Amino acid sequence: MVSVYEQFVFAFSTPSKLGRAPLSRIETILYPLGLRWRAPLIKKLGRELEDRGGVPPGSMRELVTLPGVGPYAAAAYLSFHTKSRAVIVDANVVRFLCRLVGFEYDGETRRKPWLLDFADRMTPRQNAKQYNYAVLDFTMQICTNRPKCEQCPIGPVYCVKGEMILSQRNDT
Repeated sequence: MVSVYEQFVFAFSTPSKLGRAPLSRIETILYPLGLRWRAPLIKKLGRELEDRGGVPPGSMRELVTLPGVGPYAAAAYLSFHTKSRAVIVDANVVRFLCRLVGFEYDGETRRKPWLLDFADRMTPRQNAKQYNYAVLDFTMQICTNRPKCEQCPIGPVYCVKGEMILSQRNDT
């Protein structure tokens, strides 16, 4: 992934270069990520940002109006590239939060109001960027599709067949 990012940034260092690039060049760079199909949207995004003077909007509401930008990408941009608090919810975060409370999940859970509210309440008002990085790293390394429960630092929570359940231990 890092080499794709480096190639992408080198080839398209400005929105103008991205918007004017041949579609085939964008597709070639994105191919290793399986995102070739997004190349037309990314090219449109480059043009749109060029029209805005190369500066992305600063609000979630405006960001999601850009071509190819949904809630996840908008929140990630706000969290990692501005000083804004943003709640990041991807499939891995959904899996983790649902395991944490013992709820089942599927591909649509990320859109459910209860989950979005829970993710919002879990995201701190201060240091949201660090929290988001930590949760994304945790869900990629520990709380994966095949979780490494024995390495889980959460505490009195045990992972059984990929489901987290609160410990019933007695400390008396």
